[in-house]
Amino acid sequence: VTQLVNASDPASSKLLLKPLSTDAGGEGHTGGNYWDSTNDPEYQAILEWIELLPAADFTPPPEPMLDFEFYRACVQPVVMGNPRPGQLPCTACHSGGTIGFAPRPANGTSWSDAEAQRAFDVISRLVIPGNPEESRWLLKPLHPDGGGSYTHNGVRRWQTRDDPEWQMLAAWVRAAAAATRAGRERDGWRGRPSVFELLVGFGTNFFDTLGIGSFAPTTSLFKLKKVVPDEEIPGTMMIGHTPPVVIQAFIFIAIISVEPTTLFVLIAAAVLGAWLGAGIVARLPRYRIQIGMGIALLIAAATFLMAIFGIAAVGGAASGLSGGSLALAAGCLFVLGALMTIGIGIYAPTMIVVSLMGLNPAVAFPIMMGASAFLMPVAGLRFLKAGRYGLRAALGLAIGGIPAVLIAAFIVRSLPLNAMRWLVVVVVLYAAIAMLRSAVHERRSRATGTGG
Repeated sequence: VTQLVNASDPASSKLLLKPLSTDAGGEGHTGGNYWDSTNDPEYQAILEWIELLPAADFTPPPEPMLDFEFYRACVQPVVMGNPRPGQLPCTACHSGGTIGFAPRPANGTSWSDAEAQRAFDVISRLVIPGNPEESRWLLKPLHPDGGGSYTHNGVRRWQTRDDPEWQMLAAWVRAAAAATRAGRERDGWRGRPSVFELLVGFGTNFFDTLGIGSFAPTTSLFKLKKVVPDEEIPGTMMIGHTPPVVIQAFIFIAIISVEPTTLFVLIAAAVLGAWLGAGIVARLPRYRIQIGMGIALLIAAATFLMAIFGIAAVGGAASGLSGGSLALAAGCLFVLGALMTIGIGIYAPTMIVVSLMGLNPAVAFPIMMGASAFLMPVAGLRFLKAGRYGLRAALGLAIGGIPAVLIAAFIVRSLPLNAMRWLVVVVVLYAAIAMLRSAVHERRSRATGTGG
């Protein structure tokens, strides 16, 4: 079942499109329609489940595309007529139904563009782009002695795979893989990063080093300029932002004084939370978590403002924890690490936890960057394996981000304690508003059945 889902774009999952009525945007299904609209409760339940799956593990590789123009010029004449001596044309048996790849033309002589497109869509379901040797459309009419299928109600058009016509059709199907590679070059798999991509890398990683976070602004900018397809944005960010984040971790661990045991325990807790707690939080409604976290962060920001103006005592200047305080902080970081796996940011909540435990707010930086430095490379490798990223854009994020990290880290190091508290307030308010807006958007999407 998981091979039929796309966690990067849940609404495009075949598990949802196949049983959905074509009038509602479905792809058609030989077993009939199960849902008349995307508002069906069963459809919505499956959509919600797919949305909770980690995109790095449940995103299919790019599907190769068959060349429609070659089909019209060279394949269509084979389908339309031109029967071999003593054989019937394809239209005799395959003019309609789910295997109707050879409909009879309405004008009696040639297909219209719409008729050709419908026939092409049927054939596309009967072949495996890039793999003619396992494509039903090429195996059914091929004689079994030549490697064809044993079951075919019609005649055998080809006796062996050496038949020139079979070879031509196989080359068309096989070329789909090469077409995908060429498309990747157009989608940002070759060439140098653009100035825009480098600037996005610089700007987002600069603010990421200050604790603002980089994923939300990167997503917005990439969508605005259509830098890469939407389904490749998560992988591009995970791969491109990893080098700057790893450098952030090394820098902050080196320049900010943190008691070693505290640093190790809290980073380990966040990493363990991401690995062990993911299965638990994945079953929770994300928008409710976002609402709860957003409200909690707003309260925390108000508390910090009172501390800045001397109304309440919050935070401290300590660099380490021990005993029950350390255990409590570790528990909080475990939960935050688990929430990272469903897209809830760790930066602002970590700042709050660290400060409320009496530590210097700057201590949050080596902890949260250290945890991310362990988690992001692992997730990035999964996207690399799946091929779901734009190479040029990822390079732009990395190349532009590294100098930004060095500049911003110097600023963080030089901030006095009171200024650091103001930075925490700004970061926390930004995160709270972003979480609440995201929760409202997701709730509205579910209510309208758009799934996103």
